[in-house]
Amino acid sequence: MPSKRDTSAVHDEILFSADGKTLLRYPPNGPSAYVVPPDVETLATLAFFRCQTLRSVALPDSLQSIDKRAFEGCRALVSLSIPRNVKSIGDRAFKNCKSLSELMFATDSALKTVGSNAFDGCKKLVEISLPAGVVQLGSNAFKNCASLTSASLPTSVQKSVQNAFFGCSSLTQLNILPSLAPTESSNANAPEVFLADGFLFVDGGKTLAQNLDATNAERVVPEGVETIAAGAFSQCNSLKTLVLPSTLKKIETDAFVKCVHLKTLKLPVGFKTIGKRAFYACVQLRSVFFPASLQKIDDEAFDACSSLAWVLYPEIVQDKVVNSLPSQKINQVVVDSKSSEFRVIDGAMFDADGKTLFLYFEKNSGAYVVPPGVERIGSFAFLDCRLTSVALPDSVEYVDRRAFISCRRLTEVSLGNGVKEIGENAFGLCEALERVSFGDRLERVGDSAFGFCSSLTQINVSQGLRHIGVWAFAGCQKLERLPLPQGPKVVSATAFIDCGFSELDLPDGVERIRPGAFSACLRLHRVALPDSLRSIGAQGFAKCPALTEIKFGQGLTRIDFEAFLHCKSLLSVELPNGLRKLGAGAFAKCRRLRSVVLPPTLTTLEADAFAGCAKNLTLYGVKGSEAERYAGANGIRFEPR
Repeated sequence: MPSKRDTSAVHDEILFSADGKTLLRYPPNGPSAYVVPPDVETLATLAFFRCQTLRSVALPDSLQSIDKRAFEGCRALVSLSIPRNVKSIGDRAFKNCKSLSELMFATDSALKTVGSNAFDGCKKLVEISLPAGVVQLGSNAFKNCASLTSASLPTSVQKSVQNAFFGCSSLTQLNILPSLAPTESSNANAPEVFLADGFLFVDGGKTLAQNLDATNAERVVPEGVETIAAGAFSQCNSLKTLVLPSTLKKIETDAFVKCVHLKTLKLPVGFKTIGKRAFYACVQLRSVFFPASLQKIDDEAFDACSSLAWVLYPEIVQDKVVNSLPSQKINQVVVDSKSSEFRVIDGAMFDADGKTLFLYFEKNSGAYVVPPGVERIGSFAFLDCRLTSVALPDSVEYVDRRAFISCRRLTEVSLGNGVKEIGENAFGLCEALERVSFGDRLERVGDSAFGFCSSLTQINVSQGLRHIGVWAFAGCQKLERLPLPQGPKVVSATAFIDCGFSELDLPDGVERIRPGAFSACLRLHRVALPDSLRSIGAQGFAKCPALTEIKFGQGLTRIDFEAFLHCKSLLSVELPNGLRKLGAGAFAKCRRLRSVVLPPTLTTLEADAFAGCAKNLTLYGVKGSEAERYAGANGIRFEPR
């Protein structure tokens, strides 16, 4: 049995096969110039791999095959002539030969095959002219040949062209020449291949095969294109804005994979199919708009799109869209199929008639003025924007839920005179918001609408206001005053919890204070309640440690559980005639409370109403009343009056 020594031979530190027909390995630090011996027929895989000092190689006419990765990483190699008998150039054969500027083929070349990535990264290669006999051109054959300006290819390989020139941003001339070999694509009906506007087109312009200008931040795909081919925009790291034509029907596999700065995607009416991983790892993609014509979204189309916040689609395609979304939480907006056309103006997306602003997708800082004619600000429209001020025109009537949520740099909002309703969490977590000006027509402020706007100091409230939702102004710790109008009959639960105002004058007309409405207002020291007020809910003013003065209205009938719990600065309280119920723990742990006047109308005085108050607490009331009974049962001093 032959040994390894019998299958190879070394000449001048160069390894050959035993018969001398295959050059197996050239030393990495060998001479800068080399003449391959006559009779060599094959340059083996990795034969000259990373021979970084090699500048020139003369190849013999006997050579028939340059195997995969044969010259990969030969960064000093400047020029090369491919002999006439070479039939195949393997995958990555000359990848990253960064100095290779001249590549020549014999006029009667027998070359048939050029492998995938064969000349990938040959950044100084200016011109390429493949022999007429080539019938197979591998994908990405000339990828990232940034200096390549001209390419001439035989008709036989034009079906492979769409994947050959990724990153060839200088390519301006593409010549399709007659082929020696008869092929399907060499007939009169062969697909037309051409360059225009930095794009490579095939199928007579119906397919955009490759975006050659990977450095441009904005790309407009021309009308007439029906398909964006697989990998056409793959890893175009500079792409931020994409405008698609009305003729587009299909986006193929990996077409926009890792376009990391692409922010928004609007698919045209008539669009049908999105291929597998088409937008995979587009990490800044925030919004996608689907038309009613959508038929299919393949697996993983939007996987790893970590910034995708919401999608818009007509109800007719809801199942297709929802089933294709990644597992992260994404906000979905269903729109009328008749309104599935959108338009973009100054970085904002509107419906077809311009009455609804669906999305402001620029992340610019500064001010933004919503255009006249807009009637609605859509849900999540300004989510997490970097604007510092926003002004709405008088035409806006509705600000939908979470429209401005988490706009952490927003300091000022002018709502105009037309706004009727502010939705749930519309301005929630706008931590820098200082001033809000409400118009004259505002009727409703939704739940948590301004929740935890911790810098909010001023609000100017409409006289037409009828409803303030739960948590509406919760956590507005710098809110200096609360100029409520006469409209609302109810102050919702926790509406003003943890606010910063020091005085509170509730207007006449308010009938109920819901649980926790004014709890934990740490600076609140004076409260005046109207005669219209009927009840104070559980913990309505609990944990207001600075509260020293309360003026109760004459219409109050009940004070519920722990309504004034932990109001530790209260010294005395006079409850109004007409009060019927004082709930459990109503004034519990008001440690300085020494004097409480209870009315004869009080019929229910629940357990621990004054637990934890001052030891010298005195209850004043009518002899024989519920107040006297309660005092006696709980060891509290009672004085008739």
